Amino acid sequence: MLERRRPRARAHVGDAGRDLIIEKNKKRILIECKFHKGSVGRPTIQKLHSAVVVDRKADQGYVVTTGRFSQQAVEYVKNPDVPISLITLSQLRKLALEANIRLLEENEKLDICIYLINEESTTHNNLLQILQDNLISKPIEFSDLFKIDNFIISYIPSYRIEYKIDHTTATSAGIIYDVHERGILHVNSVKLSPDSNLVSDYLKTSQRARFTNDAGVYEREFYQDNRKLMNVALQNIIKRYSKNVHYVGRNNVRYSKFCTPKKIDVYISNISQILVPTHKITLKALKTKYNFILHETKAKEPLIIKDDEKLRKCSICNNVIDYEKVKPLVCNACGNVVHAPKWRKRISHGYYCDECGKTICRNCGYWKNKWIFLKHVLCEECASVLIHKGENIEKIPKLL
Repeated sequence: MLERRRPRARAHVGDAGRDLIIEKNKKRILIECKFHKGSVGRPTIQKLHSAVVVDRKADQGYVVTTGRFSQQAVEYVKNPDVPISLITLSQLRKLALEANIRLLEENEKLDICIYLINEESTTHNNLLQILQDNLISKPIEFSDLFKIDNFIISYIPSYRIEYKIDHTTATSAGIIYDVHERGILHVNSVKLSPDSNLVSDYLKTSQRARFTNDAGVYEREFYQDNRKLMNVALQNIIKRYSKNVHYVGRNNVRYSKFCTPKKIDVYISNISQILVPTHKITLKALKTKYNFILHETKAKEPLIIKDDEKLRKCSICNNVIDYEKVKPLVCNACGNVVHAPKWRKRISHGYYCDECGKTICRNCGYWKNKWIFLKHVLCEECASVLIHKGENIEKIPKLL
Protein backbone atom coordinates (compact mmCIF):
# COMPACT_ATOMS: atom_id res chain seq x y z
CA MET A 1 0.00 0.00 0.00
CA LEU A 2 1.25 3.47 -0.81
CA GLU A 3 2.55 5.21 2.32
CA ARG A 4 3.43 8.60 0.92
CA ARG A 5 1.34 11.74 1.11
CA ARG A 6 -0.88 12.36 -1.87
CA PRO A 7 0.23 15.44 -3.85
CA ARG A 8 -2.31 17.94 -5.07
CA ALA A 9 -2.84 17.17 -8.71
CA ARG A 10 -5.09 18.49 -11.43
CA ALA A 11 -5.60 16.88 -14.81
CA HIS A 12 -5.94 18.94 -17.96
CA VAL A 13 -6.92 18.01 -21.50
CA GLY A 14 -5.41 19.87 -24.49
CA ASP A 15 -3.58 22.29 -22.23
CA ALA A 16 -0.53 23.39 -24.17
CA GLY A 17 1.85 20.51 -23.62
CA ARG A 18 0.99 19.46 -20.09
CA ASP A 19 -1.29 16.65 -18.94
CA LEU A 20 -0.74 16.96 -15.22
CA ILE A 21 0.19 19.67 -12.75
CA ILE A 22 1.58 18.62 -9.40
CA GLU A 23 2.09 21.02 -6.52
CA LYS A 24 4.00 19.67 -3.55
CA ASN A 25 6.40 21.14 -0.99
CA LYS A 26 6.04 24.58 -2.62
CA LYS A 27 7.16 23.18 -5.97
CA ARG A 28 5.13 23.14 -9.17
CA ILE A 29 5.81 20.40 -11.70
CA LEU A 30 4.31 20.04 -15.18
CA ILE A 31 4.00 16.54 -16.63
CA GLU A 32 3.37 15.39 -20.18
CA CYS A 33 2.34 11.73 -20.66
CA LYS A 34 2.75 9.76 -23.89
CA PHE A 35 1.11 6.34 -23.91
CA HIS A 36 2.39 4.58 -27.03
CA LYS A 37 5.08 2.18 -28.17
CA GLY A 38 6.72 4.58 -30.61
CA SER A 39 9.41 7.18 -30.14
CA VAL A 40 8.85 10.57 -28.48
CA GLY A 41 10.71 13.25 -30.41
CA ARG A 42 12.22 16.64 -29.71
CA PRO A 43 9.06 18.66 -30.58
CA THR A 44 7.18 17.16 -27.61
CA ILE A 45 10.04 18.11 -25.27
CA GLN A 46 10.19 21.64 -26.64
CA LYS A 47 6.44 22.04 -26.20
CA LEU A 48 6.66 21.12 -22.52
CA HIS A 49 9.71 23.36 -22.11
CA SER A 50 7.69 26.27 -23.45
CA ALA A 51 4.86 25.45 -21.04
CA VAL A 52 7.31 25.52 -18.10
CA VAL A 53 8.71 28.88 -19.23
CA VAL A 54 5.27 30.42 -19.74
CA ASP A 55 4.06 29.16 -16.37
CA ARG A 56 6.19 31.37 -14.15
CA LYS A 57 5.36 29.32 -11.07
CA ALA A 58 6.59 26.06 -12.60
CA ASP A 59 9.95 24.70 -11.44
CA GLN A 60 10.37 21.63 -13.59
CA GLY A 61 8.82 19.44 -16.27
CA TYR A 62 8.68 15.69 -16.85
CA VAL A 63 7.88 13.73 -19.98
CA VAL A 64 6.73 10.19 -19.20
CA THR A 65 6.33 7.59 -21.93
CA THR A 66 5.67 3.89 -22.24
CA GLY A 67 7.76 3.96 -25.40
CA ARG A 68 11.21 5.50 -25.93
CA PHE A 69 12.82 8.89 -26.64
CA SER A 70 14.57 9.86 -29.85
CA GLN A 71 18.26 10.78 -29.77
CA GLN A 72 17.37 14.41 -30.57
CA ALA A 73 15.06 14.52 -27.52
CA VAL A 74 17.76 13.09 -25.26
CA GLU A 75 20.32 15.60 -26.55
CA TYR A 76 17.90 18.49 -26.06
CA VAL A 77 17.40 17.91 -22.31
CA LYS A 78 21.19 17.71 -21.71
CA ASN A 79 21.23 21.50 -21.85
CA PRO A 80 21.35 22.72 -18.19
CA ASP A 81 18.96 25.54 -19.11
CA VAL A 82 16.25 23.02 -19.99
CA PRO A 83 14.54 21.91 -16.72
CA ILE A 84 12.99 18.82 -18.32
CA SER A 85 13.47 15.21 -17.22
CA LEU A 86 12.66 12.14 -19.31
CA ILE A 87 11.13 8.99 -17.81
CA THR A 88 10.88 5.75 -19.77
CA LEU A 89 8.77 2.71 -18.94
CA SER A 90 11.61 0.94 -17.13
CA GLN A 91 12.25 4.02 -14.97
CA LEU A 92 8.52 4.37 -14.35
CA ARG A 93 8.37 0.75 -13.19
CA LYS A 94 11.23 1.35 -10.78
CA LEU A 95 9.58 4.45 -9.32
CA ALA A 96 6.29 2.57 -8.97
CA LEU A 97 7.94 -0.31 -7.11
CA GLU A 98 9.50 2.16 -4.67
CA ALA A 99 5.97 3.35 -3.94
CA ASN A 100 4.73 -0.26 -3.66
CA ILE A 101 2.79 -0.01 -6.94
CA ARG A 102 2.94 -2.69 -9.62
CA LEU A 103 2.52 -1.61 -13.23
CA LEU A 104 1.04 -4.09 -15.69
CA GLU A 105 1.72 -4.24 -19.39
CA GLU A 106 -1.04 -4.89 -21.90
CA ASN A 107 -2.54 -8.40 -21.51
CA GLU A 108 -0.54 -8.93 -18.30
CA LYS A 109 -2.72 -10.35 -15.51
CA LEU A 110 -2.88 -9.46 -11.85
CA ASP A 111 -2.06 -12.11 -9.29
CA ILE A 112 -5.04 -13.69 -7.57
CA CYS A 113 -4.61 -13.58 -3.81
CA ILE A 114 -6.55 -15.21 -1.00
CA TYR A 115 -7.19 -14.30 2.61
CA LEU A 116 -5.65 -16.88 4.92
CA ILE A 117 -8.15 -18.76 7.08
CA ASN A 118 -8.05 -20.83 10.26
CA GLU A 119 -8.46 -24.56 10.61
CA GLU A 120 -12.03 -25.82 10.96
CA SER A 121 -11.50 -26.64 14.65
CA THR A 122 -10.24 -23.11 15.36
CA THR A 123 -13.22 -21.53 13.62
CA HIS A 124 -15.55 -23.82 15.58
CA ASN A 125 -13.91 -22.87 18.88
CA ASN A 126 -14.07 -19.16 18.05
CA LEU A 127 -17.77 -19.44 17.25
CA LEU A 128 -18.36 -21.39 20.47
CA GLN A 129 -16.67 -18.60 22.43
CA ILE A 130 -19.09 -16.05 20.98
CA LEU A 131 -22.04 -18.26 21.94
CA GLN A 132 -20.62 -18.80 25.40
CA ASP A 133 -20.27 -15.05 25.93
CA ASN A 134 -23.95 -14.53 25.12
CA LEU A 135 -25.77 -17.65 26.37
CA ILE A 136 -26.00 -19.78 29.51
CA SER A 137 -25.82 -23.57 29.39
CA LYS A 138 -25.71 -25.93 32.40
CA PRO A 139 -24.35 -28.51 32.93
CA ILE A 140 -23.41 -29.33 29.32
CA GLU A 141 -20.35 -27.43 28.11
CA PHE A 142 -20.73 -25.44 24.89
CA SER A 143 -18.12 -27.60 23.14
CA ASP A 144 -20.22 -30.68 23.90
CA LEU A 145 -23.54 -29.00 23.21
CA PHE A 146 -22.94 -27.25 19.85
CA LYS A 147 -21.50 -29.83 17.45
CA ILE A 148 -20.61 -29.15 13.80
CA ASP A 149 -23.31 -30.55 11.52
CA ASN A 150 -22.15 -28.87 8.29
CA PHE A 151 -19.12 -26.73 7.41
CA ILE A 152 -18.74 -25.18 3.94
CA ILE A 153 -16.21 -22.59 2.79
CA SER A 154 -16.83 -20.75 -0.47
CA TYR A 155 -14.63 -18.09 -2.07
CA ILE A 156 -16.05 -14.87 -3.47
CA PRO A 157 -13.92 -13.23 -6.20
CA SER A 158 -13.59 -9.58 -5.21
CA TYR A 159 -11.51 -6.52 -5.92
CA ARG A 160 -9.70 -5.13 -2.89
CA ILE A 161 -9.49 -1.38 -3.45
CA GLU A 162 -7.17 0.63 -1.21
CA TYR A 163 -7.80 4.35 -1.11
CA LYS A 164 -7.09 7.60 0.66
CA ILE A 165 -9.59 10.41 1.00
CA ASP A 166 -8.88 14.06 1.76
CA HIS A 167 -11.94 16.27 1.93
CA THR A 168 -12.85 19.49 3.70
CA THR A 169 -16.16 21.34 3.62
CA ALA A 170 -16.07 24.91 4.84
CA THR A 171 -18.66 27.67 5.15
CA SER A 172 -18.52 31.24 6.38
CA ALA A 173 -18.67 29.73 9.90
CA GLY A 174 -15.45 27.79 9.26
CA ILE A 175 -14.70 24.12 8.60
CA ILE A 176 -17.77 21.98 9.31
CA TYR A 177 -16.58 18.65 7.90
CA ASP A 178 -13.02 17.40 7.63
CA VAL A 179 -11.99 13.86 6.74
CA HIS A 180 -8.51 12.47 6.03
CA GLU A 181 -8.50 8.67 6.06
CA ARG A 182 -7.13 5.56 4.43
CA GLY A 183 -9.59 2.77 3.81
CA ILE A 184 -10.39 -0.49 2.07
CA LEU A 185 -13.34 -1.25 -0.19
CA HIS A 186 -14.20 -4.75 -1.43
CA VAL A 187 -16.22 -4.99 -4.64
CA ASN A 188 -17.75 -8.29 -5.78
CA SER A 189 -16.18 -8.91 -9.19
CA VAL A 190 -19.24 -10.70 -10.59
CA LYS A 191 -21.98 -8.31 -9.50
CA LEU A 192 -19.72 -5.24 -9.25
CA SER A 193 -21.42 -4.49 -5.94
CA PRO A 194 -19.52 -3.46 -2.80
CA ASP A 195 -19.45 -5.38 0.45
CA SER A 196 -20.69 -3.60 3.56
CA ASN A 197 -18.34 -1.18 5.28
CA LEU A 198 -18.29 -3.59 8.22
CA VAL A 199 -16.91 -6.41 6.08
CA SER A 200 -14.32 -4.20 4.37
CA ASP A 201 -13.11 -2.82 7.71
CA TYR A 202 -12.87 -6.37 9.10
CA LEU A 203 -10.79 -7.56 6.13
CA LYS A 204 -8.62 -4.43 6.14
CA THR A 205 -5.75 -5.96 8.14
CA SER A 206 -6.30 -9.60 7.21
CA GLN A 207 -3.32 -11.64 6.04
CA ARG A 208 -3.08 -12.49 2.35
CA ALA A 209 -1.21 -14.99 0.21
CA ARG A 210 -0.87 -15.61 -3.50
CA PHE A 211 -3.36 -18.17 -4.73
CA THR A 212 -2.02 -20.60 -7.32
CA ASN A 213 -4.01 -23.84 -7.00
CA ASP A 214 -6.98 -23.80 -9.39
CA ALA A 215 -6.57 -20.06 -9.89
CA GLY A 216 -7.70 -20.50 -13.48
CA VAL A 217 -11.17 -21.34 -12.24
CA TYR A 218 -11.52 -17.79 -10.94
CA GLU A 219 -9.67 -15.84 -13.64
CA ARG A 220 -12.76 -15.34 -15.79
CA GLU A 221 -14.60 -13.93 -12.76
CA PHE A 222 -12.21 -10.97 -12.66
CA TYR A 223 -12.69 -9.76 -16.21
CA GLN A 224 -14.19 -6.31 -15.84
CA ASP A 225 -14.07 -2.95 -17.58
CA ASN A 226 -11.50 -1.01 -15.53
CA ARG A 227 -13.32 2.28 -16.02
CA LYS A 228 -16.56 0.77 -14.82
CA LEU A 229 -14.81 -0.73 -11.78
CA MET A 230 -13.21 2.62 -10.93
CA ASN A 231 -16.55 4.42 -11.25
CA VAL A 232 -18.25 1.90 -8.96
CA ALA A 233 -15.43 2.25 -6.44
CA LEU A 234 -15.44 6.05 -6.49
CA GLN A 235 -19.23 6.27 -6.20
CA ASN A 236 -19.27 3.99 -3.17
CA ILE A 237 -16.31 5.65 -1.45
CA ILE A 238 -17.96 9.04 -1.93
CA LYS A 239 -21.26 7.64 -0.64
CA ARG A 240 -19.48 6.20 2.40
CA TYR A 241 -18.16 9.63 3.42
CA SER A 242 -21.17 11.73 2.47
CA LYS A 243 -23.15 12.93 5.46
CA ASN A 244 -25.55 15.58 6.66
CA VAL A 245 -23.74 18.03 8.96
CA HIS A 246 -25.45 20.33 11.45
CA TYR A 247 -23.59 23.48 12.44
CA VAL A 248 -24.12 26.92 13.95
CA GLY A 249 -23.52 29.89 11.66
CA ARG A 250 -21.86 33.16 12.53
CA ASN A 251 -25.31 34.58 13.20
CA ASN A 252 -25.93 31.85 15.85
CA VAL A 253 -28.53 30.19 13.63
CA ARG A 254 -28.43 26.41 13.23
CA TYR A 255 -27.95 25.14 9.69
CA SER A 256 -27.82 21.77 8.00
CA LYS A 257 -25.64 21.00 4.99
CA PHE A 258 -25.16 17.77 3.08
CA CYS A 259 -21.41 17.33 2.63
CA THR A 260 -20.18 15.05 -0.10
CA PRO A 261 -16.59 14.57 -1.33
CA LYS A 262 -15.68 14.93 -4.99
CA LYS A 263 -13.86 12.40 -7.15
CA ILE A 264 -10.71 14.50 -6.97
CA ASP A 265 -10.74 14.05 -3.16
CA VAL A 266 -10.32 10.29 -3.52
CA TYR A 267 -6.96 8.73 -4.37
CA ILE A 268 -7.05 5.01 -5.20
CA SER A 269 -3.58 3.68 -4.44
CA ASN A 270 -3.98 -0.01 -5.23
CA ILE A 271 -6.40 -2.54 -6.72
CA SER A 272 -5.85 -6.26 -6.20
CA GLN A 273 -7.79 -9.41 -7.06
CA ILE A 274 -8.72 -11.27 -3.92
CA LEU A 275 -10.72 -14.35 -2.98
CA VAL A 276 -12.80 -13.62 0.11
CA PRO A 277 -13.61 -16.76 2.15
CA THR A 278 -17.18 -17.07 3.37
CA HIS A 279 -18.05 -19.73 5.96
CA LYS A 280 -21.46 -21.39 6.05
CA ILE A 281 -21.69 -23.37 9.27
CA THR A 282 -24.47 -25.42 10.81
CA LEU A 283 -24.19 -26.30 14.50
CA LYS A 284 -26.47 -28.90 16.04
CA ALA A 285 -27.44 -28.53 19.69
CA LEU A 286 -29.26 -31.73 20.68
CA LYS A 287 -32.48 -31.55 18.61
CA THR A 288 -31.99 -28.02 17.24
CA LYS A 289 -29.87 -26.80 14.34
CA TYR A 290 -28.39 -23.30 14.05
CA ASN A 291 -27.07 -21.81 10.80
CA PHE A 292 -24.37 -19.14 10.52
CA ILE A 293 -22.75 -17.19 7.71
CA LEU A 294 -19.50 -15.54 8.71
CA HIS A 295 -16.12 -14.26 7.63
CA GLU A 296 -13.05 -15.39 9.48
CA THR A 297 -9.44 -14.89 8.51
CA LYS A 298 -6.17 -15.94 10.10
CA ALA A 299 -5.62 -14.75 13.68
CA LYS A 300 -8.89 -12.77 13.78
CA GLU A 301 -12.17 -13.34 15.56
CA PRO A 302 -15.13 -14.29 13.33
CA LEU A 303 -17.35 -11.61 11.87
CA ILE A 304 -20.87 -13.05 11.87
CA ILE A 305 -22.76 -11.76 8.84
CA LYS A 306 -25.94 -13.70 9.51
CA ASP A 307 -26.93 -15.78 12.49
CA ASP A 308 -29.94 -18.01 12.97
CA GLU A 309 -33.26 -16.41 13.86
CA LYS A 310 -33.67 -19.13 16.50
CA LEU A 311 -30.82 -17.47 18.42
CA ARG A 312 -32.55 -14.10 18.44
CA LYS A 313 -36.06 -15.19 19.35
CA CYS A 314 -37.34 -17.10 22.37
CA SER A 315 -38.63 -20.51 21.32
CA ILE A 316 -41.54 -20.21 23.78
CA CYS A 317 -42.97 -16.74 23.03
CA ASN A 318 -41.25 -16.10 19.67
CA ASN A 319 -40.34 -12.57 20.81
CA VAL A 320 -36.91 -11.02 20.20
CA ILE A 321 -34.47 -11.55 23.06
CA ASP A 322 -32.73 -8.49 24.48
CA TYR A 323 -29.21 -9.76 25.09
CA GLU A 324 -28.24 -6.49 26.77
CA LYS A 325 -30.49 -7.14 29.77
CA VAL A 326 -30.07 -10.77 30.81
CA LYS A 327 -28.36 -13.68 29.08
CA PRO A 328 -30.90 -16.21 27.74
CA LEU A 329 -30.66 -19.94 28.44
CA VAL A 330 -29.93 -22.86 26.15
CA CYS A 331 -32.18 -25.77 27.04
CA ASN A 332 -30.00 -28.78 27.83
CA ALA A 333 -32.87 -31.09 26.88
CA CYS A 334 -33.78 -29.87 23.37
CA GLY A 335 -31.19 -27.18 22.49
CA ASN A 336 -33.64 -24.28 22.07
CA VAL A 337 -32.89 -20.75 23.31
CA VAL A 338 -35.35 -19.16 25.74
CA HIS A 339 -35.70 -16.11 27.93
CA ALA A 340 -33.94 -16.19 31.29
CA PRO A 341 -36.05 -17.28 34.33
CA LYS A 342 -38.51 -14.88 35.90
CA TRP A 343 -39.20 -14.77 39.63
CA ARG A 344 -42.74 -15.94 38.89
CA LYS A 345 -42.13 -19.49 37.76
CA ARG A 346 -45.70 -19.93 36.54
CA ILE A 347 -45.09 -17.55 33.61
CA SER A 348 -41.38 -18.14 33.02
CA HIS A 349 -40.01 -19.40 29.68
CA GLY A 350 -36.71 -20.79 30.94
CA TYR A 351 -35.70 -22.45 34.21
CA TYR A 352 -32.89 -23.89 36.27
CA CYS A 353 -33.74 -27.33 37.62
CA ASP A 354 -34.14 -26.91 41.40
CA GLU A 355 -32.47 -30.29 41.93
CA CYS A 356 -29.42 -30.31 39.60
CA GLY A 357 -29.29 -26.75 38.18
CA LYS A 358 -29.79 -27.85 34.57
CA THR A 359 -30.97 -25.14 32.14
CA ILE A 360 -34.29 -26.14 30.57
CA CYS A 361 -37.11 -24.54 28.62
CA ARG A 362 -40.76 -24.58 29.57
CA ASN A 363 -41.55 -27.30 27.03
CA CYS A 364 -39.00 -29.68 28.59
CA GLY A 365 -39.68 -28.92 32.25
CA TYR A 366 -41.68 -30.51 35.07
CA TRP A 367 -42.80 -29.19 38.43
CA LYS A 368 -44.39 -30.09 41.69
CA ASN A 369 -46.18 -28.04 44.29
CA LYS A 370 -43.99 -26.46 46.95
CA TRP A 371 -45.97 -25.10 49.84
CA ILE A 372 -49.17 -23.39 48.68
CA PHE A 373 -48.32 -21.11 45.78
CA LEU A 374 -44.72 -21.98 44.90
CA LYS A 375 -43.49 -24.48 42.33
CA HIS A 376 -40.45 -26.76 42.45
CA VAL A 377 -39.06 -27.00 38.85
CA LEU A 378 -37.43 -30.19 37.62
CA CYS A 379 -35.69 -31.47 34.52
CA GLU A 380 -36.87 -34.77 33.03
CA GLU A 381 -34.18 -36.85 34.75
CA CYS A 382 -34.82 -35.40 38.21
CA ALA A 383 -38.59 -35.65 37.67
CA SER A 384 -38.25 -39.38 36.85
CA VAL A 385 -36.42 -40.01 40.12
CA LEU A 386 -39.16 -38.34 42.15
CA ILE A 387 -41.93 -40.10 40.21
CA HIS A 388 -40.37 -43.43 41.12
CA LYS A 389 -40.49 -42.30 44.75
CA GLY A 390 -44.23 -41.80 44.38
CA GLU A 391 -44.31 -38.00 44.32
CA ASN A 392 -46.88 -36.12 42.27
CA ILE A 393 -45.02 -34.52 39.34
CA GLU A 394 -46.67 -32.56 36.51
CA LYS A 395 -45.48 -31.47 33.07
CA ILE A 396 -45.22 -27.69 32.96
CA PRO A 397 -48.26 -26.53 30.94
CA LYS A 398 -47.95 -24.38 27.88
CA LEU A 399 -48.63 -20.66 28.24
CA LEU A 400 -52.01 -19.54 26.99
